[in-house]
Amino acid sequence: MAEQIPAPKPLKLDGNAAENWRRWKKAFELYMTATEKDKKSQKIQCATFLTLAGEAAITVYETLTFEDTEKDKIEPKQKPDESVEQFVMELKRLAKNCEYGELTNSIVKDRIVEGISNDRTRARLLREKDLSLERCMDVCKAAEVADKHMKTLTDKSRKTKEMQL
Repeated sequence: MAEQIPAPKPLKLDGNAAENWRRWKKAFELYMTATEKDKKSQKIQCATFLTLAGEAAITVYETLTFEDTEKDKIEPKQKPDESVEQFVMELKRLAKNCEYGELTNSIVKDRIVEGISNDRTRARLLREKDLSLERCMDVCKAAEVADKHMKTLTDKSRKTKEMQL
């Protein structure tokens, strides 16, 4: 059955590159889900991504430098102890060397949405219409601050209850 599902055509970088990327990325995600390749190892997912994206993507990929923990991975994820600010700075650093041009902000934004460790924040970002990188960062930072305040309040409440016992 999965063999009958057509793969997306290679990514076109001419014309409206941002729109081409958005549409191609969605087609790729649908293809990965429909063929259940999204359940395969990160190495296979990365190879599938590059194969389907085409020669231009492979050329960009070959110019990148990866940490050992990043090699052959399709999605960068926020580390458990990494702040949103640190995560975004790292994504921007990685994107800087890729020569994405006008696609850079869109790609960084997509990576934030997909890689942010807080599922509630991801859901909030996915509900945003016409999400820009700036708005994405604002939502993530606000959620991070709110989570810290909630933890502080919870800790204070717990200590107060312990003192009453």
